[in-house]
Amino acid sequence: MNQPPKMISTKDSGSFNDQLNSLYVLSKKLKAYEESVEDNDIKMTLGRVNSTIKNHYSELLGCLNG
Repeated sequence: MNQPPKMISTKDSGSFNDQLNSLYVLSKKLKAYEESVEDNDIKMTLGRVNSTIKNHYSELLGCLNG
């Protein structure tokens, strides 16, 4: 299947919602950790991970927006 279906089921919608919420919370926590640490290497790593999380969030949201 090359294209996702035009409509998603209620179960799939709930899964998308759960994943989006989890990614949002994780991003907020990573940002807080990044602001609280003093080690620049750790800050950079947390920033890169947070950037990846935000990209996943955007991709998932893009799937829902068509």
